[in-house]
Amino acid sequence: MSINDLLWVSSGDYSYAFSSEGTIVVRKRSHNTILEEIPKRAKRNDVYKRMKQAIKINKELAEADADHKPLVPEINRSLRSWMTGDTSWTAATLIERWADKHWRKALSNLVIEVGGKKGFLTDIQDKTVMITRRSGRVRKISVKKNDPILLPHPTTMKRLTQWQDAAERMGIQQGYRQLERPVFRNEPDIEAMEQRLQAHAGGRWYRQGPDSRLDALCAREGMEIHDGQIETKYETKNGGVVKFVAECLTTKPGELTTMFFFFTDGDGQPLDQVSHAIYSESIRTAMILKAQADVQLDALPKM
Repeated sequence: MSINDLLWVSSGDYSYAFSSEGTIVVRKRSHNTILEEIPKRAKRNDVYKRMKQAIKINKELAEADADHKPLVPEINRSLRSWMTGDTSWTAATLIERWADKHWRKALSNLVIEVGGKKGFLTDIQDKTVMITRRSGRVRKISVKKNDPILLPHPTTMKRLTQWQDAAERMGIQQGYRQLERPVFRNEPDIEAMEQRLQAHAGGRWYRQGPDSRLDALCAREGMEIHDGQIETKYETKNGGVVKFVAECLTTKPGELTTMFFFFTDGDGQPLDQVSHAIYSESIRTAMILKAQADVQLDALPKM
Protein backbone atom coordinates (compact mmCIF):
# COMPACT_ATOMS: atom_id res chain seq x y z
CA MET A 1 0.00 0.00 0.00
CA SER A 2 1.46 3.35 -1.05
CA ILE A 3 1.43 6.51 1.03
CA ASN A 4 -1.32 7.95 -1.18
CA ASP A 5 -3.59 4.98 -0.48
CA LEU A 6 -3.69 5.70 3.25
CA LEU A 7 -6.54 7.65 4.81
CA TRP A 8 -4.85 10.72 6.26
CA VAL A 9 -6.24 13.00 8.96
CA SER A 10 -4.54 16.38 9.27
CA SER A 11 -4.26 18.34 12.49
CA GLY A 12 -1.81 21.09 13.28
CA ASP A 13 1.52 20.62 11.51
CA TYR A 14 1.08 16.89 10.95
CA SER A 15 -1.07 14.32 9.16
CA TYR A 16 -1.88 10.93 10.69
CA ALA A 17 -2.96 7.57 9.25
CA PHE A 18 -3.19 3.88 10.10
CA SER A 19 -0.73 1.76 8.15
CA SER A 20 -1.66 -1.58 6.58
CA GLU A 21 -0.13 -3.23 9.69
CA GLY A 22 -2.44 -1.28 11.98
CA THR A 23 0.24 1.05 13.35
CA ILE A 24 0.12 4.85 13.31
CA VAL A 25 2.20 6.67 10.72
CA VAL A 26 2.83 10.41 10.64
CA ARG A 27 4.02 12.89 8.06
CA LYS A 28 4.37 16.64 7.97
CA ARG A 29 1.45 18.29 6.22
CA SER A 30 3.81 19.98 3.78
CA HIS A 31 5.68 16.76 2.90
CA ASN A 32 4.76 13.44 1.33
CA THR A 33 7.20 11.29 3.30
CA ILE A 34 6.39 9.25 6.40
CA LEU A 35 8.54 10.24 9.37
CA GLU A 36 10.81 7.47 10.65
CA GLU A 37 10.35 8.70 14.22
CA ILE A 38 7.18 10.37 15.47
CA PRO A 39 8.00 13.73 17.12
CA LYS A 40 6.86 14.33 20.70
CA ARG A 41 4.85 17.32 19.50
CA ALA A 42 2.91 15.09 17.10
CA LYS A 43 2.24 12.57 19.89
CA ARG A 44 0.67 15.31 22.00
CA ASN A 45 -1.93 16.00 19.31
CA ASP A 46 -5.49 14.88 20.11
CA VAL A 47 -5.78 13.02 16.79
CA TYR A 48 -2.74 10.89 17.63
CA LYS A 49 -4.06 10.21 21.14
CA ARG A 50 -7.45 9.08 19.80
CA MET A 51 -5.77 6.78 17.28
CA LYS A 52 -3.62 5.26 20.05
CA GLN A 53 -6.76 4.72 22.09
CA ALA A 54 -8.45 2.96 19.17
CA ILE A 55 -5.47 0.59 18.85
CA LYS A 56 -5.61 -0.22 22.56
CA ILE A 57 -9.33 -0.96 22.48
CA ASN A 58 -9.04 -3.17 19.40
CA LYS A 59 -6.16 -5.08 20.98
CA GLU A 60 -8.06 -5.48 24.23
CA LEU A 61 -11.12 -6.88 22.49
CA ALA A 62 -9.28 -9.06 20.01
CA GLU A 63 -6.71 -10.45 22.44
CA ALA A 64 -8.47 -10.34 25.79
CA ASP A 65 -7.97 -14.06 26.39
CA ALA A 66 -4.36 -14.07 25.22
CA ASP A 67 -3.55 -10.98 27.25
CA HIS A 68 -4.50 -12.42 30.62
CA LYS A 69 -4.13 -16.17 30.12
CA PRO A 70 -0.59 -16.22 31.60
CA LEU A 71 -1.89 -14.65 34.83
CA VAL A 72 -3.58 -16.60 37.59
CA PRO A 73 -7.21 -15.34 37.72
CA GLU A 74 -6.95 -14.41 41.40
CA ILE A 75 -3.89 -12.28 40.67
CA ASN A 76 -5.67 -10.52 37.82
CA ARG A 77 -8.68 -9.77 40.02
CA SER A 78 -6.55 -8.62 42.97
CA LEU A 79 -4.51 -6.23 40.85
CA ARG A 80 -7.60 -4.66 39.34
CA SER A 81 -9.12 -4.24 42.80
CA TRP A 82 -5.90 -2.61 44.02
CA MET A 83 -5.75 -0.34 40.96
CA THR A 84 -9.37 0.85 41.08
CA GLY A 85 -9.91 0.98 44.85
CA ASP A 86 -9.27 3.83 47.24
CA THR A 87 -7.03 1.66 49.40
CA SER A 88 -3.34 0.83 49.18
CA TRP A 89 -1.30 -2.26 49.83
CA THR A 90 1.31 -2.27 52.56
CA ALA A 91 4.96 -2.81 51.83
CA ALA A 92 4.72 -6.11 53.72
CA THR A 93 2.02 -7.33 51.32
CA LEU A 94 4.03 -6.31 48.27
CA ILE A 95 7.21 -7.96 49.56
CA GLU A 96 5.38 -11.18 50.39
CA ARG A 97 3.74 -11.41 46.97
CA TRP A 98 6.92 -10.48 45.11
CA ALA A 99 8.50 -13.65 46.50
CA ASP A 100 5.96 -15.75 44.54
CA LYS A 101 6.97 -16.26 40.90
CA HIS A 102 3.41 -15.92 39.60
CA TRP A 103 2.85 -12.67 41.45
CA ARG A 104 6.28 -11.37 40.44
CA LYS A 105 5.45 -11.92 36.78
CA ALA A 106 2.33 -9.76 37.15
CA LEU A 107 3.90 -7.10 39.38
CA SER A 108 7.09 -6.55 37.37
CA ASN A 109 7.27 -3.13 35.73
CA LEU A 110 3.96 -1.85 37.07
CA VAL A 111 4.05 1.86 37.81
CA ILE A 112 3.70 2.12 41.58
CA GLU A 113 4.00 4.92 44.09
CA VAL A 114 6.21 4.27 47.10
CA GLY A 115 7.67 6.84 49.45
CA GLY A 116 6.06 9.62 47.44
CA LYS A 117 7.89 8.55 44.26
CA LYS A 118 6.46 6.89 41.16
CA GLY A 119 8.37 4.41 39.05
CA PHE A 120 8.37 1.05 37.30
CA LEU A 121 8.64 -1.71 39.91
CA THR A 122 12.00 -3.25 39.07
CA ASP A 123 13.04 -5.40 42.02
CA ILE A 124 12.62 -5.95 45.75
CA GLN A 125 15.50 -6.96 48.01
CA ASP A 126 14.80 -7.45 51.70
CA LYS A 127 13.11 -4.18 52.73
CA THR A 128 14.27 -2.18 49.73
CA VAL A 129 11.95 -1.50 46.79
CA MET A 130 13.67 -0.58 43.54
CA ILE A 131 11.82 1.50 40.98
CA THR A 132 12.92 2.83 37.60
CA ARG A 133 11.99 6.44 36.98
CA ARG A 134 10.91 7.77 33.57
CA SER A 135 14.46 9.06 33.09
CA GLY A 136 15.79 5.52 33.39
CA ARG A 137 17.34 6.16 36.78
CA VAL A 138 16.85 3.38 39.34
CA ARG A 139 15.85 4.51 42.83
CA LYS A 140 16.23 2.34 45.93
CA ILE A 141 13.62 3.09 48.59
CA SER A 142 13.76 1.57 52.05
CA VAL A 143 10.32 0.68 53.38
CA LYS A 144 8.70 -0.35 56.64
CA LYS A 145 6.11 -3.11 56.68
CA ASN A 146 3.12 -0.77 57.06
CA ASP A 147 4.23 1.80 54.47
CA PRO A 148 1.51 2.29 51.82
CA ILE A 149 2.13 1.25 48.21
CA LEU A 150 -0.17 2.66 45.54
CA LEU A 151 -0.97 1.24 42.10
CA PRO A 152 -2.44 4.15 40.11
CA HIS A 153 -5.10 3.53 37.50
CA PRO A 154 -4.36 5.18 34.12
CA THR A 155 -7.30 7.55 34.66
CA THR A 156 -5.52 9.03 37.69
CA MET A 157 -2.07 9.36 36.09
CA LYS A 158 -1.52 13.00 35.13
CA ARG A 159 1.48 12.13 32.95
CA LEU A 160 0.17 8.92 31.42
CA THR A 161 1.57 9.66 27.95
CA GLN A 162 5.04 10.29 29.38
CA TRP A 163 4.94 6.97 31.23
CA GLN A 164 3.84 5.19 28.07
CA ASP A 165 6.62 6.85 26.08
CA ALA A 166 9.18 5.94 28.74
CA ALA A 167 8.08 2.30 28.71
CA GLU A 168 8.37 2.20 24.93
CA ARG A 169 11.76 3.90 24.96
CA MET A 170 13.21 1.52 27.57
CA GLY A 171 11.56 -1.59 26.13
CA ILE A 172 9.56 -2.19 29.30
CA GLN A 173 6.86 -4.86 29.12
CA GLN A 174 4.12 -5.25 31.72
CA GLY A 175 2.72 -8.66 32.61
CA TYR A 176 -0.46 -6.97 33.78
CA ARG A 177 -1.88 -4.37 31.45
CA GLN A 178 -1.73 -1.04 33.24
CA LEU A 179 -0.28 1.62 30.95
CA GLU A 180 -1.80 0.14 27.79
CA ARG A 181 -5.21 -0.30 29.39
CA PRO A 182 -8.05 1.40 27.50
CA VAL A 183 -9.14 4.58 29.26
CA PHE A 184 -12.58 6.05 28.69
CA ARG A 185 -13.68 9.61 29.29
CA ASN A 186 -15.76 10.16 32.38
CA GLU A 187 -19.40 11.21 32.06
CA PRO A 188 -20.98 14.06 34.07
CA ASP A 189 -23.50 11.92 35.96
CA ILE A 190 -24.61 8.35 36.57
CA GLU A 191 -27.44 8.56 34.01
CA ALA A 192 -25.01 9.54 31.26
CA MET A 193 -22.67 6.72 32.30
CA GLU A 194 -25.39 4.09 32.13
CA GLN A 195 -26.65 5.48 28.81
CA ARG A 196 -23.20 5.17 27.26
CA LEU A 197 -22.84 1.66 28.65
CA GLN A 198 -26.10 0.71 26.97
CA ALA A 199 -24.39 0.96 23.57
CA HIS A 200 -22.50 -2.24 24.46
CA ALA A 201 -25.52 -4.39 25.34
CA GLY A 202 -26.47 -7.32 23.15
CA GLY A 203 -23.83 -9.93 23.90
CA ARG A 204 -25.41 -13.40 23.89
CA TRP A 205 -23.67 -16.19 25.76
CA TYR A 206 -24.42 -19.91 25.76
CA ARG A 207 -23.56 -21.11 29.23
CA GLN A 208 -23.45 -24.89 29.26
CA GLY A 209 -21.97 -25.97 32.59
CA PRO A 210 -19.34 -24.36 34.84
CA ASP A 211 -16.63 -24.73 32.18
CA SER A 212 -18.34 -22.42 29.69
CA ARG A 213 -16.51 -19.54 28.03
CA LEU A 214 -18.57 -17.09 30.06
CA ASP A 215 -17.59 -18.74 33.35
CA ALA A 216 -13.93 -18.70 32.30
CA LEU A 217 -14.21 -15.00 31.47
CA CYS A 218 -15.90 -14.28 34.80
CA ALA A 219 -13.20 -16.16 36.71
CA ARG A 220 -10.48 -14.18 34.97
CA GLU A 221 -12.13 -10.78 35.25
CA GLY A 222 -13.50 -11.16 38.78
CA MET A 223 -17.18 -11.28 37.79
CA GLU A 224 -19.94 -13.40 39.30
CA ILE A 225 -23.20 -14.69 37.83
CA HIS A 226 -26.30 -14.49 40.04
CA ASP A 227 -29.92 -14.92 38.95
CA GLY A 228 -29.49 -13.59 35.44
CA GLN A 229 -27.06 -10.85 36.42
CA ILE A 230 -23.32 -10.59 35.82
CA GLU A 231 -21.75 -8.60 38.65
CA THR A 232 -18.34 -7.02 39.13
CA LYS A 233 -17.48 -5.80 42.63
CA TYR A 234 -15.07 -2.98 43.40
CA GLU A 235 -13.88 -2.36 46.94
CA THR A 236 -13.68 1.24 48.08
CA LYS A 237 -12.33 2.91 51.19
CA ASN A 238 -13.94 2.31 54.57
CA GLY A 239 -15.04 -1.16 53.46
CA GLY A 240 -17.52 0.08 50.87
CA VAL A 241 -18.44 -1.77 47.68
CA VAL A 242 -19.50 -0.63 44.21
CA LYS A 243 -21.24 -3.20 42.03
CA PHE A 244 -21.31 -2.97 38.25
CA VAL A 245 -24.24 -5.07 37.08
CA ALA A 246 -25.08 -6.42 33.63
CA GLU A 247 -28.77 -7.36 33.60
CA CYS A 248 -29.33 -10.34 31.31
CA LEU A 249 -32.28 -11.85 29.50
CA THR A 250 -32.55 -15.63 29.90
CA THR A 251 -35.03 -16.92 27.32
CA LYS A 252 -33.59 -20.45 27.24
CA PRO A 253 -31.69 -22.54 29.80
CA GLY A 254 -28.02 -21.59 29.70
CA GLU A 255 -28.58 -18.58 27.41
CA LEU A 256 -27.78 -15.09 28.71
CA THR A 257 -28.06 -11.86 26.71
CA THR A 258 -26.78 -8.61 28.22
CA MET A 259 -29.63 -6.07 28.11
CA PHE A 260 -28.60 -3.08 30.22
CA PHE A 261 -26.05 -2.00 32.83
CA PHE A 262 -26.20 -0.14 36.13
CA PHE A 263 -24.30 0.57 39.37
CA THR A 264 -25.32 -0.20 42.96
CA ASP A 265 -23.72 -0.22 46.37
CA GLY A 266 -23.03 -3.42 48.30
CA ASP A 267 -26.67 -3.61 49.42
CA GLY A 268 -28.05 -3.24 45.91
CA GLN A 269 -29.07 0.41 46.26
CA PRO A 270 -28.61 2.73 43.25
CA LEU A 271 -25.60 5.05 43.30
CA ASP A 272 -25.43 8.74 42.41
CA GLN A 273 -21.81 8.58 41.24
CA VAL A 274 -18.85 6.25 40.78
CA SER A 275 -15.15 7.00 40.36
CA HIS A 276 -13.62 7.61 36.96
CA ALA A 277 -11.47 4.47 37.33
CA ILE A 278 -14.47 2.22 38.08
CA TYR A 279 -16.48 3.74 35.23
CA SER A 280 -13.61 3.24 32.78
CA GLU A 281 -13.21 -0.39 33.88
CA SER A 282 -16.97 -0.91 33.54
CA ILE A 283 -16.95 0.34 29.94
CA ARG A 284 -14.10 -2.08 29.24
CA THR A 285 -16.06 -4.93 30.85
CA ALA A 286 -19.24 -4.12 28.92
CA MET A 287 -17.30 -4.05 25.64
CA ILE A 288 -15.67 -7.41 26.37
CA LEU A 289 -19.02 -8.95 27.36
CA LYS A 290 -20.25 -8.15 23.87
CA ALA A 291 -17.11 -8.53 21.76
CA GLN A 292 -16.21 -11.92 23.28
CA ALA A 293 -19.80 -13.24 23.32
CA ASP A 294 -20.94 -16.20 21.26
CA VAL A 295 -23.29 -13.89 19.32
CA GLN A 296 -23.30 -10.09 18.99
CA LEU A 297 -26.85 -8.80 18.50
CA ASP A 298 -27.49 -5.62 16.53
CA ALA A 299 -30.95 -5.21 18.07
CA LEU A 300 -31.97 -6.18 21.59
CA PRO A 301 -34.80 -8.69 22.07
CA LYS A 302 -37.85 -7.65 24.07
CA MET A 303 -37.81 -8.56 27.75
